[in-house]
Amino acid sequence: MTSLAEARDSARSIKLQVKRGEITETKKASQQSLPTFRELAQDYISRHRTGWSDKHATQWQNTLRDYVYPVIGDSRVDQISIAEVKSILDPIWADKTETASRVRGRIEMVLDMARSMGHTMAGNPAAWRGNLQHHYPAKSRISPTKHHDSIGFARMPAVYRSLVEEGSQASLCVAMICLCGARLNEVASSERSEFDLKAKIWTLPVCKKRNKSKREHRVPLSDQVLDVIHRAQVFAGIDLLFPNSKGKALSDVALNKALKRHAEDISCTVHGLRTTFRTWAEEQSCASERAKEYSLAHYGERSEKLPYLKTDLLEERRVLMQEWGNYLETR
Repeated sequence: MTSLAEARDSARSIKLQVKRGEITETKKASQQSLPTFRELAQDYISRHRTGWSDKHATQWQNTLRDYVYPVIGDSRVDQISIAEVKSILDPIWADKTETASRVRGRIEMVLDMARSMGHTMAGNPAAWRGNLQHHYPAKSRISPTKHHDSIGFARMPAVYRSLVEEGSQASLCVAMICLCGARLNEVASSERSEFDLKAKIWTLPVCKKRNKSKREHRVPLSDQVLDVIHRAQVFAGIDLLFPNSKGKALSDVALNKALKRHAEDISCTVHGLRTTFRTWAEEQSCASERAKEYSLAHYGERSEKLPYLKTDLLEERRVLMQEWGNYLETR
């Protein structure tokens, strides 16, 4: 936060520039009307909010509130220096590296917006490359990526059968996540209207923010998935496939607890079930690499052929997912 002494020095400097004719009254007024970091950050969030999930928006607001606003919230965007950015990051880079990295990135994006609007002309003090990378060790060197714990595919059939036999909404939802190789929130918030049971296809539309691929994703439904859908309780007036007793989507906490009930001696998470499926597919199936990746809604590969590739390999994936369902049910 700019101190009173610094603000006075800035005012004196502007007055001197006006007196010398180096800056006009109009320019002076323009400088004084520049937004503070807080004002521009709030504008940035409001402009991007419709493209974010509620969780992501909350994280933006909370990290800026807790770490950034106390230091530069009231500073004009053209007065923020690398020293101020470092005063935000220094206390948290070593112990809260992931949070610090996200905070730095968010400051950089807001200040990039300021620059694009003509509010600043110098380089971005929160930029990493050629700037802060000389002041801090890379995030990967301090906080290596921690992958979600998963169940070895050889043990998954017993866990799967136990989930289905229990038959609760939470356990069936976990079984569905396993069968489809889908993300937790994709299944937890899935609606019956998204399923074409006759064609055996579940379509996740682009407009659903839980769909991280940013494109429509079709999931072929195995016979085992159809059985799980048939077992799920139906609540009048509620379209959710797996609503809880209050008609709301099941939480990640509830789903992870359900999995642990059936895999007590295994360190695992529901998200790790995607790893279980992918490992099985790599070692036990004859599906193509692209079909295995598309089954996880991974469409982010780079290839000069992609603009001409207009298939999502649905039928090849249908065979793969049925083989996976059969493996879980009969092994």
